[in-house]
Amino acid sequence: CDDIFQNWWYFHHVKVVLVLLSFASFLYVRKEHPVQQRQLLHDGNTTNSEKYRRILEAYQIENDYGRTIEAYDGDLKLEENHTQSVTFLKVGRIAYLYQTFDKSKTFRWSEKDKRWTRLDNKYNKLIDEGIKMAKEQIPSNLMFVPVTSPAKGSTL
Repeated sequence: CDDIFQNWWYFHHVKVVLVLLSFASFLYVRKEHPVQQRQLLHDGNTTNSEKYRRILEAYQIENDYGRTIEAYDGDLKLEENHTQSVTFLKVGRIAYLYQTFDKSKTFRWSEKDKRWTRLDNKYNKLIDEGIKMAKEQIPSNLMFVPVTSPAKGSTL
């Protein structure tokens, strides 16, 4: 049983690093998981088998987070009194984007700058196809997503 908890301790620290490296908009939800797991481990009323099951479940959630693609409509706050309805696209841990409903502008979240940066118009159609794949409106296919080069900070 001690091995389980030592492994959880290692996983907890790795997970915190992954959470901190992930996109800001999902940060709050994902930061709560390690806190809840820590509380669970100290709960004397929870059986060891339940603790183990919850730890494995957390592994699975974290694993799935890096492999999923999702698109959803939402409102983006642009200025203090102005919001815009957009479609967000999240591709695992590698890209977080949004596109205006008229498909004329596409933006990528820049973790380095902590802000949205506009992409060239050449990405509009590609991101629209990615949104349609995520919403299962078209069959899944190879998708081209702009990512940032870790060394130079430029779009690949």
